[in-house]
Amino acid sequence: MNTPPIYTDTHTHLFSEEFAADADDVISRACDCGVGKMIMPAVSPQSYDAMEALAARYPGRLFATMGLHPTEQGDIEEAARRLEHHRDRYVAIGECGLDLYHHPETSEWQQELLNRHFELARCYDLPLIIHTREAMSLMRQMLGQNEGLRGVMHGFSGTADDYRAIRSTGDMLFGIGGVVTFKNSHLPEVVAAMSLDDMVLETDSPYLSPAPFRGKRNESCRIPLIAAKIAEIKGCSVEEVARATTANALRIFRI
Repeated sequence: MNTPPIYTDTHTHLFSEEFAADADDVISRACDCGVGKMIMPAVSPQSYDAMEALAARYPGRLFATMGLHPTEQGDIEEAARRLEHHRDRYVAIGECGLDLYHHPETSEWQQELLNRHFELARCYDLPLIIHTREAMSLMRQMLGQNEGLRGVMHGFSGTADDYRAIRSTGDMLFGIGGVVTFKNSHLPEVVAAMSLDDMVLETDSPYLSPAPFRGKRNESCRIPLIAAKIAEIKGCSVEEVARATTANALRIFRI
């Protein structure tokens, strides 16, 4: 009997309001599809308690992180306090990063905030989950000035050159999600130039559902669709994609 692929969703907002009515069913569907572990990136202080409570209900399956999203209001020192007192609850720093699409006017503040996340990652020896939108050049510059960090470039949408440049700055993996299945997406060409050893899978649920579910609420159970597209691009089996990406996730998050 063949063993079904075991996946890891490295980015799901299961604690968000979109899942308030049926989070347990969503988790059950994910498990049925072979998604054995799910990483929940922190967003803002208003969501920390819900995220931590959900992780506590599913030990070994759901994992919490700690940080402040660049589009959210809040005090990063609240995240720092939680890390100081409960370091063992978290597997990463983030979701942090730069978003000059929604808030270009706060670029300077976002850079200061990201540098604070870099400090926390070094202090607690944790990987980063890094969000980048309309800010790839600046992100490359900041990572180049902070060599030796490790983590995941969430929702990677850069070029093959961006991939190579960021990869050279530290132990960085690249989150590939539903966008790789979209028509007219440039991501398949970039994925073709990437090594499986540098990829992890993610949904960013409830956002960015892969085809043919684009526009609908995303769930971790759709990870196999993303894996299948990557397998098609790379000319390998889905099992190989699952094996490599899960091994990468377990290594970077130490779970």
